[in-house]
Amino acid sequence: MNHLRRWRRRRFGGLCSGNGCRCLICCLLCNRLCCRCCGGGLLGIIVIEDDGAVLGAAVVSLAVERGGVVSGEVDFEDVSFSYKPEEPVLKGINLSAEPGQRIALVGETGAGKSTVIRLLARFFDVTGGAVRIDGHDVRDVTVASLRRQLGVVLQDTFLFTGSIADNIRYGRLDASDEDVEQAARAVGAHEFIMRSPDGYAAEVGENGGNLSVGQRQIISFARALLADPRILILDEATSSVDTATEQMIGQALDRLMMGRTSFVIAHRLSTIVNADKIVVMDKGEIVEMGNHAELLAQHGRYFHLYTMQWAQEELRMAQVG
Repeated sequence: MNHLRRWRRRRFGGLCSGNGCRCLICCLLCNRLCCRCCGGGLLGIIVIEDDGAVLGAAVVSLAVERGGVVSGEVDFEDVSFSYKPEEPVLKGINLSAEPGQRIALVGETGAGKSTVIRLLARFFDVTGGAVRIDGHDVRDVTVASLRRQLGVVLQDTFLFTGSIADNIRYGRLDASDEDVEQAARAVGAHEFIMRSPDGYAAEVGENGGNLSVGQRQIISFARALLADPRILILDEATSSVDTATEQMIGQALDRLMMGRTSFVIAHRLSTIVNADKIVVMDKGEIVEMGNHAELLAQHGRYFHLYTMQWAQEELRMAQVG
């Protein structure tokens, strides 16, 4: 465990002092948004804005406000946001997620999907309106307590040089070997891990070069599961894999999201048909919202996107066949 801490300081320590953008990159690489490489405190993790300004530091812990329990209810209340004055990126966003719901964000590039996620994690503060978790404005709680409740899985998973167990344990450094194995079993990683003679002690090359894309993704799921966040962010987590691999990790994703409020950004609409709520965005606004069946019945923007992708997939399969 101590060697993980030493590795983290050696690897990222120089990136986290006084440079918010690089510290943000560190958070994302770690698949954690609490930025533990900063020692668990607020130093270096609240400087996210483009101009280097420091976000206001609140003094209340999110968990303390809820008596130590965070359910994962999320509300965007008439949210607007601009990176630059006079250039709105989000306009009048109203979106609610009940604890444990799966919310899918859909839209063309530049529609505002990633900005919604950035505001949830408080990488930026809203220009207007409010983002609330369990009824509390994210600006009123400490960034550390907020981000301890968030887990993120990115399209490009980053694994560290070390053992498979080390890479999973990075989600929670005090986890026992039994905890690590339990998380791996839960997402279906245990089977391929044990195919190696060294099992969980098998060495992982830099960025997991000796593992398949699917295996790297599933290890990152185990890492996120071990951290046990109440809210999950899956930012196009399956867009870099082929259809067969996507199906392989589908069950792992379901296990990871079970009981957690999840926000999913996916290029492949086939990955989000079972979402509780699909939010279709265009030019910074929500233009449609509902479940898969409801949106198809509307014959609107989502219907067009889905049928177009389905036709493209059918054509690709025919060509492969």
